[in-house]
Amino acid sequence: MSFNFFKRFDAAHSVDKAKVKLSSFSFLNGYFKSYPYLVFWGLLSIIVISAATLIMGFGIRSVVNDGFKDNYTKILAFLGVIVFFLGVATYVRYLVMSYLSEKIVADIRRTMYQHVLTLDPAFFERVSVGEILSRITVDTTFIQHLISTTFPIAFRNMMMAAGGCVMLYMTSPDLTYLMVILIPLILTVLHKFGQRIRKYSTNTQALVGQVNEYLEETLNAVRTIQAFCHEEFDRRTFNNRMEASVQGAYERIKARAILSTMIIFFVFGGLTAIIWVGGYKVEHDQLSLGELTSFLFFGLTVAGSINNFIEVISDFQKAAGACDRIQDLFQIQSSVVLAPAPLLLPKPGKGEIQFEKVQFAYPNMSDSQALIDFNLHVHPGEKIAVVGPSGSGKTTVFHLLLRFYDPSRGHITLDGLDLRDLDLKELRDQIGFVAQDPIVFSGTVYDNIRYGRPDATFEQIQEAAEAAMVTEFMERLPKGFYTHIGKKGVSLSTGQKQRIAIARAILKNPRILLLDEATSALDAQNEQYVQQALNRLMVDRTTIMIAHRLSTILQADQIVVINNGRIEATGKHKELLAQKGLYNRLATLQFIHKDT
Repeated sequence: MSFNFFKRFDAAHSVDKAKVKLSSFSFLNGYFKSYPYLVFWGLLSIIVISAATLIMGFGIRSVVNDGFKDNYTKILAFLGVIVFFLGVATYVRYLVMSYLSEKIVADIRRTMYQHVLTLDPAFFERVSVGEILSRITVDTTFIQHLISTTFPIAFRNMMMAAGGCVMLYMTSPDLTYLMVILIPLILTVLHKFGQRIRKYSTNTQALVGQVNEYLEETLNAVRTIQAFCHEEFDRRTFNNRMEASVQGAYERIKARAILSTMIIFFVFGGLTAIIWVGGYKVEHDQLSLGELTSFLFFGLTVAGSINNFIEVISDFQKAAGACDRIQDLFQIQSSVVLAPAPLLLPKPGKGEIQFEKVQFAYPNMSDSQALIDFNLHVHPGEKIAVVGPSGSGKTTVFHLLLRFYDPSRGHITLDGLDLRDLDLKELRDQIGFVAQDPIVFSGTVYDNIRYGRPDATFEQIQEAAEAAMVTEFMERLPKGFYTHIGKKGVSLSTGQKQRIAIARAILKNPRILLLDEATSALDAQNEQYVQQALNRLMVDRTTIMIAHRLSTILQADQIVVINNGRIEATGKHKELLAQKGLYNRLATLQFIHKDT
């Protein structure tokens, strides 16, 4: 992962030298190419709108020069046709460009979500979920507004400004030269204030990202906030962050207002001078009144188009910043490199695991080794209990087996094959993981169990539920299997969530089980239910358990004691107690007192 990427996700956001470049929008080309007909009709409708508006200037010239005496019917018919095309083109433009923006933004969000799911945990250790959500929701909304509104307005006004300049020259070259003098002044102001608006826009996006992150963090911890009577403090903190966001937006709005005012001053001040010179020419028969009127119409059209274009510059700035950050996200690749020609695991698999001189440090803690010269051999069907103090490296063993990370040195093999040479999906299909804090998703009990194997039949899901003792509490739920359990399973107890997680693992039918002390946070009754479910789950499977309870440890064929990333001792419970080492101290401090 590049350092520049994380700098963009930081709150400060390094925006002082930011500039809008066409390359910011280049990644959108592939999405536009997916909808060529929508792009064609959208651009055509904008061209028709621009042309129809400009052509009305000729009708104004005819009315002023000739009046309605001889050409009354023709002029009305002419203007009627123009208005008809203008109305139809406006309808097509709004319909097509709005629909195109919805389609493209949906595609971008799908692609972003799919990409984020491929990134390794190291990415999520550096970038908060709130920031990622801001990229997928807020930044893509800027792009949606760009396609549906900002670009059509900008393109239409560019067409009208360019076409209006041509009409101006055709009507009166002398007056057109006078208008040209204004262009350098307008461009100078545009350049100066455009940079300032881009800076304020990017700062505002960063502040909004901070607000979203704080919202996501506090709302997910609302019970803790209420338990500590922290509502007032968090309210003030949120208000301060919102105020900073509003202040940042105000600075951007103020710069945009000053820009618009200066442009209007130069443009309409110049038009006043043109009217004075044009009036002189009409008075001396150098220009007809109709030509002067149409010249003013085209001049006002050009001036209005320039002003309208300036009005959407800040939207381009915001969209450019959003595109840059989205492209940065797409450029990040997982540090877990997939094998170009992955090897296939033998079938049926044995479940033999071996760590050989493994060394590993987490990316955000490179100075501290999580595992050092780690060697472990787990035989097929063996049950291993891993014990040790907090931070000793127990969970790291699971992370490396699931290949969330790769070791910096050494090898990890499954059935004799290096994990780095295996297909990542096939590897993880062989592993069932039950965490200490079980994860359940919003939806029904049925949906959560089926998550372990989406193609499972109802009968298979029901069998898994019975084996995990889910049916013990499920029958009391209002709709049984089809009861909605709320976000993160808020309506269930920890023990009930745990049994759903075990049922999910049973349904997956893995060869290897990784159990992160699934009973440590449960009361006695729930522990009994969960332990019975785990006993069924561990039958004929290679199992590695992170253990804190004596009841779990006694089931193991072998106990592995880890301390400071190294294996300090291995053996049976009584053997390790007799050694009077770390295990003996942990047993005294941690384990449930029980006659051994």
